[in-house]
Amino acid sequence: MWLRFIKLFLYDIVIKRLPPTYYPGGAAIKTIRYYFCKGLFKACGRGVTIEPNARIAFHKVEIGNNSGIGSNALLGAVKIGDNVMMGPDVIIYSRNHFFDSRLTRGNRNYGI
Repeated sequence: MWLRFIKLFLYDIVIKRLPPTYYPGGAAIKTIRYYFCKGLFKACGRGVTIEPNARIAFHKVEIGNNSGIGSNALLGAVKIGDNVMMGPDVIIYSRNHFFDSRLTRGNRNYGI
Protein backbone atom coordinates (compact mmCIF):
# COMPACT_ATOMS: atom_id res chain seq x y z
CA MET A 1 0.00 0.00 0.00
CA TRP A 2 2.76 2.45 0.89
CA LEU A 3 4.66 1.59 -2.26
CA ARG A 4 1.61 2.41 -4.39
CA PHE A 5 1.17 5.71 -2.53
CA ILE A 6 4.82 6.60 -3.10
CA LYS A 7 4.55 5.72 -6.82
CA LEU A 8 1.42 7.89 -7.19
CA PHE A 9 3.18 10.73 -5.42
CA LEU A 10 6.24 10.40 -7.67
CA TYR A 11 4.02 10.26 -10.76
CA ASP A 12 2.30 13.47 -9.71
CA ILE A 13 5.51 15.31 -8.81
CA VAL A 14 7.99 14.02 -11.43
CA ILE A 15 6.82 11.55 -14.07
CA LYS A 16 3.80 13.42 -15.41
CA ARG A 17 5.97 16.54 -15.82
CA LEU A 18 8.52 14.89 -18.12
CA PRO A 19 8.57 16.38 -21.64
CA PRO A 20 6.28 15.05 -24.41
CA THR A 21 7.35 12.05 -26.45
CA TYR A 22 7.89 14.16 -29.59
CA TYR A 23 10.77 16.02 -27.92
CA PRO A 24 14.35 14.83 -28.46
CA GLY A 25 14.81 11.70 -26.38
CA GLY A 26 11.09 10.97 -26.66
CA ALA A 27 11.56 7.21 -26.95
CA ALA A 28 13.32 7.13 -23.58
CA ILE A 29 10.67 9.36 -22.00
CA LYS A 30 7.90 7.11 -23.36
CA THR A 31 9.64 4.05 -21.92
CA ILE A 32 10.13 5.67 -18.50
CA ARG A 33 6.46 6.71 -18.26
CA TYR A 34 5.22 3.33 -19.49
CA TYR A 35 7.24 1.21 -17.05
CA PHE A 36 6.55 3.55 -14.16
CA CYS A 37 2.77 3.66 -14.75
CA LYS A 38 2.28 0.07 -15.89
CA GLY A 39 1.90 -1.24 -12.36
CA LEU A 40 -0.48 1.54 -11.33
CA PHE A 41 -3.20 0.70 -13.88
CA LYS A 42 -5.86 -1.89 -13.11
CA ALA A 43 -4.68 -3.54 -16.35
CA CYS A 44 -2.15 -2.28 -18.88
CA GLY A 45 -1.28 -3.58 -22.34
CA ARG A 46 2.02 -3.33 -24.20
CA GLY A 47 3.21 -0.21 -26.00
CA VAL A 48 1.04 2.27 -24.09
CA THR A 49 1.95 5.96 -24.49
CA ILE A 50 1.16 8.46 -21.74
CA GLU A 51 1.80 12.11 -22.52
CA PRO A 52 2.57 14.82 -19.91
CA ASN A 53 0.09 16.04 -17.30
CA ALA A 54 -2.36 13.17 -17.79
CA ARG A 55 -4.55 12.81 -14.70
CA ILE A 56 -5.64 9.22 -14.36
CA ALA A 57 -7.61 7.24 -11.78
CA PHE A 58 -4.99 4.49 -12.23
CA HIS A 59 -6.57 1.81 -10.05
CA LYS A 60 -9.81 2.10 -12.07
CA VAL A 61 -8.40 2.27 -15.61
CA GLU A 62 -7.76 -0.63 -17.97
CA ILE A 63 -5.88 0.19 -21.17
CA GLY A 64 -5.16 -2.11 -24.10
CA ASN A 65 -2.13 -2.65 -26.32
CA ASN A 66 -0.68 0.22 -28.38
CA SER A 67 -3.05 2.82 -26.94
CA GLY A 68 -2.20 6.38 -26.04
CA ILE A 69 -3.36 8.98 -23.54
CA GLY A 70 -2.86 12.55 -24.71
CA SER A 71 -1.43 15.43 -22.73
CA ASN A 72 -3.70 17.00 -20.10
CA ALA A 73 -6.17 14.12 -20.39
CA LEU A 74 -8.45 13.32 -17.49
CA LEU A 75 -9.65 9.73 -17.13
CA GLY A 76 -12.05 8.26 -14.60
CA ALA A 77 -12.96 4.59 -14.32
CA VAL A 78 -12.79 3.43 -17.95
CA LYS A 79 -11.77 0.45 -20.04
CA ILE A 80 -9.84 1.45 -23.16
CA GLY A 81 -9.34 -1.15 -25.88
CA ASP A 82 -6.40 -1.85 -28.18
CA ASN A 83 -5.05 0.71 -30.66
CA VAL A 84 -6.93 3.70 -29.22
CA MET A 85 -5.37 7.16 -29.47
CA MET A 86 -6.71 10.02 -27.38
CA GLY A 87 -5.73 13.55 -28.24
CA PRO A 88 -4.80 16.30 -25.81
CA ASP A 89 -7.30 17.58 -23.27
CA VAL A 90 -9.63 14.57 -23.54
CA ILE A 91 -11.93 14.15 -20.54
CA ILE A 92 -13.68 10.84 -19.93
CA TYR A 93 -15.77 10.43 -16.81
CA SER A 94 -17.76 7.38 -16.00
CA ARG A 95 -20.69 6.87 -13.73
CA ASN A 96 -23.18 4.08 -13.29
CA HIS A 97 -26.82 4.98 -13.88
CA PHE A 98 -29.85 2.76 -13.52
CA PHE A 99 -31.74 2.31 -16.78
CA ASP A 100 -34.13 -0.44 -15.72
CA SER A 101 -37.73 0.68 -16.34
CA ARG A 102 -38.86 -1.40 -13.36
CA LEU A 103 -37.25 1.09 -10.97
CA THR A 104 -40.00 3.27 -9.60
CA ARG A 105 -40.35 5.72 -6.76
CA GLY A 106 -43.90 6.65 -5.83
CA ASN A 107 -45.89 7.33 -9.00
CA ARG A 108 -42.77 8.21 -10.99
CA ASN A 109 -41.00 5.76 -13.23
CA TYR A 110 -37.23 6.30 -13.39
CA GLY A 111 -35.38 4.94 -16.38
CA ILE A 112 -36.55 4.06 -19.86
